[in-house]
Amino acid sequence: MYRITTLVLSILLIVLLLTVGPGQALAVSQGNQGLQDGWAIDDAGNVLFTDAVAAKIAEAGAGWVRINFRLGGFEDWTKTETFDYSALSLYDQVVANALNNNLKVLGLLSNESWHGDQSKWQADNVERDGGNGDNEYLRNFSLNAAVILAEHFAGKIDLWEVWNEPNAYTTYSDEEGYTGSSFIYPSNFAWLLRHVYEDVKTAGIRGARFVSGGVFGHDSGGLATIVEGRPVIKRGDPMRPGYGVRLVRDSERPSAASAAKGASVPESGSDYLRATYDQGKANAGWDDLKAEYGSYPLDGIGQHLYIDQGGTTSARKIGTYLRDVRSAYTAYEGKKTAKQTFVTEVGWATDMVSEAIQAENLKAAYGKFKETTYLQTAYWFQLRDIPPADLYYGLLTPFDEPWGEKPSWKAYQTYAVYSAVTDIAVTAVDAPTSVVQGDPVDVSVTVKNVGNQDVNSDINVTLVSDNATPSDTTDDITIGTQTISGGLAAGASTTLTFTWDTSNANTGDHTLTASHDFTDDDATNNSKSTTVTVNEPTAGVTVTSIDPNTMQAGTTIDVTITGSGFASGAEVTFENGDGPAPTASNVVVVDGNTITATVTAKSGGPRQNRVWNVPVTNPDGSSGVLVDGFTVTP
Repeated sequence: MYRITTLVLSILLIVLLLTVGPGQALAVSQGNQGLQDGWAIDDAGNVLFTDAVAAKIAEAGAGWVRINFRLGGFEDWTKTETFDYSALSLYDQVVANALNNNLKVLGLLSNESWHGDQSKWQADNVERDGGNGDNEYLRNFSLNAAVILAEHFAGKIDLWEVWNEPNAYTTYSDEEGYTGSSFIYPSNFAWLLRHVYEDVKTAGIRGARFVSGGVFGHDSGGLATIVEGRPVIKRGDPMRPGYGVRLVRDSERPSAASAAKGASVPESGSDYLRATYDQGKANAGWDDLKAEYGSYPLDGIGQHLYIDQGGTTSARKIGTYLRDVRSAYTAYEGKKTAKQTFVTEVGWATDMVSEAIQAENLKAAYGKFKETTYLQTAYWFQLRDIPPADLYYGLLTPFDEPWGEKPSWKAYQTYAVYSAVTDIAVTAVDAPTSVVQGDPVDVSVTVKNVGNQDVNSDINVTLVSDNATPSDTTDDITIGTQTISGGLAAGASTTLTFTWDTSNANTGDHTLTASHDFTDDDATNNSKSTTVTVNEPTAGVTVTSIDPNTMQAGTTIDVTITGSGFASGAEVTFENGDGPAPTASNVVVVDGNTITATVTAKSGGPRQNRVWNVPVTNPDGSSGVLVDGFTVTP
C-alpha cells in the first residue's frame, strides 16, 4: 500500500533510535509467514530497517520479511555522488539486518525502484496508445534495477516481486484513462515481467524467482485511503473494458457483497491478471519465452487483500477472493500448475475497525491461508502503525518506542506461525544448452533449504544423464554424487559443480536430472532437470602432402596441398625451419581436400637443406599440420 508522504521524513528518522520494547518476549518458533515495515531507507540516505526492527519481526514469529527496494534520494543503484555511498551499500545493511535475524527476504521491485512517473511506465500501451506495450522505462527498470539487484543479492535474496499493485488507480476518465497510485496497463506489465525474467536469465543469475506484483483486491466501490495527505478512493477493478478485459455489463456483474455467499467478484484483481496473460501472449512474446525457458515470465502470482475494511470479515469471503485469482492464472498455466499464490499484503487498520476486530480478522485470514494448499506465503501489512502517514495497520503502536502490543500481535504469533517445515529443494540445474561430443561439461546444481528448520545431517546429491533415450531408464548414466556435509541451515543454499565426460554420450538430447536423498516434508522439489544437446564433433583438419615438396632458395613455385577439412579462407604457412621462412600467396581452396598456392623462398640462409612444417589453418581456428613436409635447398 505504502501511503507515506515526503512530509514525514523527519519523523521517520526516529526509527534509527528504536530498540526492542520492554517486557518479556513471547517464545515463538519462526514459521513461514511474513511481515513488512514500510520504508527500509529514507530519502536522506538513512537506514530505517534497523536490527531492532528486524528482531521485532522475528519475535513476532515471521519467517519472511517483504522489503521495498526504493531508490529514495539516490540517482541509481551504483552511483555514490549523492551521499558518498551507493544505494546498494545501504541495502547491504538492510538485508544483513534481516538475515542476521533469520528472516528470508522477499524483495519488492516497485515503481520506486527506478525513477520515472506514470506517463513513462504507461507509454506505448496497447489499450489506449495503440503501441505494443513496450517502452524505454520498462527496459531501463529491468536492466538498471532488477538485474543489478538480483545479481548483487544473489545467494541472499532469491524471491522478488515485480511491481506493487499494478491494477491500483485513483482516477479514471475517458480522456486520461487510468491514473494515480501505481496503475500500469496490462500490456506494459506483460512486457515488464518479460524483460525482468529474460534479462536476469540472460545475465546468468542463478536461482532468482519472480512473483507478479500483488493485484489489489478490495470491496465494491474501492478503498477509502489517504495519499499525500488527501483522501482518495483507490480501486483495482476495471471501470471500462478499455484495458482489454472481457467484461459483461456492470448491471450483470456480481458485487463484492455477494462474495460472502461464495460468488466470484471482479474486485479481486482477477480481471487484470487475465488481461496481463492475454497481452503477454498477444504482444509481449510470452509463448516464445515459454518455449525457451519452460515457463511464462512469472514463478508465482501476487495478491493483495483489503476487504471488509470497516468490519468483520469471513474465511469464506477470503476464500472467494483467493479462488478468483487462482482461477485466473490456472486458466493459462493449467489446473495442475505448481505455481502458487503469494499474498504479499493483507491487513485491517485500527482507525477503521476496533483492535479486537483487527485481531479476529487476522485469525480468520491466516486460518484460511493455512488450509489453502496453493498459497505459499502471506505477509501482514504491517509491523507498526505510522500515524504521520495515516497508516494504522500495525500489530504494534505507536511508531516510535516504547512499542505497545495490540491484540493482533499475539494473534499473529498464534495463528500466523505454522508448524515446522523441513524442506530441501534442488532449485537449479545449469549447463550449456549444446556441447560437442567428447568435450567435458561443467554442470552446476543449486540446493537450498526452503523450509523453516535447520538440517544438520549430510545431504547426498546425484546427477544422472538419460544417455539420450528418455523412454529407456535402463541406460541411465550416473555422472556423479556429491555430499553437502553437515546439511544446510534454514534459508541457506549451496551450488555443486559436476563434470560430465561426454566421450561416450550418444548424440542428441540428454535430460540431466539432479536429485537429493534427504527425506523431507515435500518430495515434489527434491529433483530438477535440464536438457543438453550433444552434437557430433566436426571433422578436423588434416594435411597429408604437398607437391612438389622441395624447392631452391631464391625461387618461386606453384604447389598443390592435399588433406581434409579445408575451409574457404584457409591460410598456409611454414614453421619450425631454419632461415627465412617460405611464404604462400594466391592460396585457393579448391575443395575440402585440395589447396593450390604459390610458394616463394627467399635467398640466403644456412647453406644446407632446411626442413619445414606445413600448417593449414581455417578461419574458425581449426588447423592441421604436415610435419617436416617441405624442404628448401641452398
